[in-house]
Amino acid sequence: MGKMMETDGQFTKSPPWLIIGFILAAYFLYSIFSMPAKTYDVGRGSKSRLSVIGIDLLQHITGSGGYLPSLKSTKDLASLEYKAKLTDPQFIDPTSNKPFVTNPYYSNAKLAAIPIPNLTALVYDSGKAPDGLRADLLATLRVRRVSPDEWEVIKRQSHIDTR
Repeated sequence: MGKMMETDGQFTKSPPWLIIGFILAAYFLYSIFSMPAKTYDVGRGSKSRLSVIGIDLLQHITGSGGYLPSLKSTKDLASLEYKAKLTDPQFIDPTSNKPFVTNPYYSNAKLAAIPIPNLTALVYDSGKAPDGLRADLLATLRVRRVSPDEWEVIKRQSHIDTR
């Protein structure tokens, strides 16, 4: 239940979605600022661009009762930002100069219903960086650079078909 707080002499309950949104925002910011920086410029560029997308997703999720937006294409991500265009740098993978790839399997899904969020990619690089790593925005809204072996596990768990 919600936490009791006093407002002008009356007690009201804070909505549970507000508390959950605050916890998600705090966890997301902690995960961004607590990760060590990688030494690869291309990977870091990819990682920081995906972090911007993660912040946009977090804002959408907290405003929509915990639901993800449509992830059918990268154009759907651009629609989350005011006057954003698909050609804006935050949507482009610096490794391949192509838009990041979204995972349509989780379009409009409830974030809390994703079974293993730390192994589920919502948005990811279109290809590997020169060092062999790939950046992924996971359902925990944390951005990670993963090895090819880790990517295979994430790809299976995320229902990503790359035929």
